[in-house]
Amino acid sequence: MQKNSYVCVVFCAAFRKSSAGSSKKLRIFFPFIHPEVTKSMAYALDYLGHILVLPGKSFAPTEPGPTIAYFSNVPEDAYTYPFYYPERIARDNLPPNIEIIENDEIIENPPDVLFITCTPVERDVLVHLWSRFKDNGKTKLAHFTGVDVSPYTTYITETVKNILVTDNTFHKWAKNINSTCNIVRWIPWINFDHYKYKGPSDCLEMGCYIIDFKKRIPNDFEMSMRFKNYYNRRCPRKPVNLTFNNDILQKDLPNVMHNTIATLHIKHVEGFGYSIIESLAMGRPVFLFREFAKYKRYEKWCIEGKTCFYVSSAEEFAKKLYRLVVDKAYRYHIQETAAKTIREIINNEEQAQILQTFLDNLQ
Repeated sequence: MQKNSYVCVVFCAAFRKSSAGSSKKLRIFFPFIHPEVTKSMAYALDYLGHILVLPGKSFAPTEPGPTIAYFSNVPEDAYTYPFYYPERIARDNLPPNIEIIENDEIIENPPDVLFITCTPVERDVLVHLWSRFKDNGKTKLAHFTGVDVSPYTTYITETVKNILVTDNTFHKWAKNINSTCNIVRWIPWINFDHYKYKGPSDCLEMGCYIIDFKKRIPNDFEMSMRFKNYYNRRCPRKPVNLTFNNDILQKDLPNVMHNTIATLHIKHVEGFGYSIIESLAMGRPVFLFREFAKYKRYEKWCIEGKTCFYVSSAEEFAKKLYRLVVDKAYRYHIQETAAKTIREIINNEEQAQILQTFLDNLQ
């Protein structure tokens, strides 16, 4: 009886996965822009039964000498990006649906979908790749954006036909450019297994996970420091340390987040906000600057007093953080609620079906 039950469970799970996507397996070229975005796309496409095609070494600039064709305007340090190196793919615990392709191979074996993912690759994708594929009757061109402003500078009107967005602002912008375009708002796949809730925390630590924060966004960095310093002056008996986790590896991030009380995320320009969701998944509420959060998509899961705390001043920050620090029952409730709520709001399987709808309607 147990054996038959096991076979039934395995069969049903396999059936659900095989029926999740379309009958045609697509090869989707998605230039690297962000490690978590790439991983999210890989997991979602694997669930749907499609292949994620990533650019290999030949797409990155060479050292020394001129850059190789196609991705000629990729930043000079692009060769350090992990997804340009096939031998490093396995380290990131990606699903098996990854294909690494090189310059000569992509011309001979065009993908079914060609994504423009950010400004640095926009011209190269359009000029060097799309110009070759647009008349082959097979390849479709699509845009992806995970930021709240337009990431594209050229060729807009004639290429905006298929847009996959993760934010609200660009969705409206795209509709103004082409009212008939195939545009879908998608929430990327979140690895909830990696960011498991392991219980509440009493550690007087706050984490900030904005990459190169001080260098890239100095004003927001200074505001974060000002808020933290103000709290510690007002509450010297319950000081909280703020750690800027700039170079932490993804595999180590859950343990770091677990040993914090909350996350501070003051950032005026935000994309999808992976670190916000990862913090909530770990059961760590996020402190956000109220003005910066307006109209961002993360407002849907950043709920005041439930998963996050919105603040407009150092005084408000100190008041809300102090209660979280001194009221143990309140702290435990907020931390547990944050982990539960984000899982209720974001459903990976449902979002994968939204992605499939986008692919089914490519123009």
